Amino acid sequence: MNPTVKAFSVGFIYPLGSKKFQIFMLPVDLKKADPRTLQIEWDDGHVSRYPLEFLRRQCPCASCSEARHTPAKPANPLRVLQAHEIIGADLDIKQAEVVGRYALNFQWSDGHAEGIYTFDFLRSICQCEECTMQKVGKI
Repeated sequence: MNPTVKAFSVGFIYPLGSKKFQIFMLPVDLKKADPRTLQIEWDDGHVSRYPLEFLRRQCPCASCSEARHTPAKPANPLRVLQAHEIIGADLDIKQAEVVGRYALNFQWSDGHAEGIYTFDFLRSICQCEECTMQKVGKI
């Protein structure tokens, strides 16, 4: 399945403590660039490409976020892996839905569907060279 979401409108929000409008980046096109990569084109012309495994591992839901930020315990060779730790080679996005005017929700082929990926979050995890250089302050 090749989920595609189009025709987002520009959104405005009031930043806390400010009377100015803040414009945030919005996706204008969402598609699979290839079987293993999601591509988002933003309203400023930027194109982000996310390997599906990376995007799934970055899930912002409470369970996945807690698991990423919990200090590692000594390895137990008999420990049963939790569902969020097992990401199969056949991982895919079964469905993508717009949440309000600020986020996307993906239903993954592994059954996970709790993560709400805000547009700001998605843009912040873009791994392209331009975004990487901006993060390290070289642009």
